[in-house]
Amino acid sequence: MRITYDTVTDSISSPELTAEQSLQLQHELSAALGRNDPIRTVASVIMARAKQLDAEG
Repeated sequence: MRITYDTVTDSISSPELTAEQSLQLQHELSAALGRNDPIRTVASVIMARAKQLDAEG
């Protein structure tokens, strides 16, 4: 799965996810950034959630 992160807008997208799933992923990103999580933690959270969303179809 390819995930793109825009550092200017702090937004995330993936061509394999629907608009609703991308929005859910964006919420996960915002929450992680709001908690000031380390970047490795943010990446792990985002990848796990993206895989879950992809599996849900």
